[in-house]
Amino acid sequence: MRRREFLSGAAFARVGCAGGSSAPIERDELVDIGGRRLHARIWGSGAPVVVIDVGIGEAIEPWTPVITRLAAQTCVCAYERAGYGTSDGGPLPRTAHDVTGDLRLLLQKLSLPPPYVLGL
Repeated sequence: MRRREFLSGAAFARVGCAGGSSAPIERDELVDIGGRRLHARIWGSGAPVVVIDVGIGEAIEPWTPVITRLAAQTCVCAYERAGYGTSDGGPLPRTAHDVTGDLRLLLQKLSLPPPYVLGL
């Protein structure tokens, strides 16, 4: 099994998939979206950014084979919703508005520019 690393700090905070490097970028972070943290993993480079919402009750790990194949072509960002995997919980009850707001903040904090392709 691969060793997981959580990268943090200013050096990684502004490095996005659209950077000038052609080498794949891999980041595994707990991203603060305003007092709560969401777990995100980013691979690859280029556009559009493929965003994988791993879904209710799932973690990122089962998606690794899909992410790896997509990352050969473009940037992929997989994340765990609030309250799932290693992401912090969010206010209850959760609404679709809350989930989309969290995702919007996450993409901003990760400096991942549009366009986005959403995979559920």
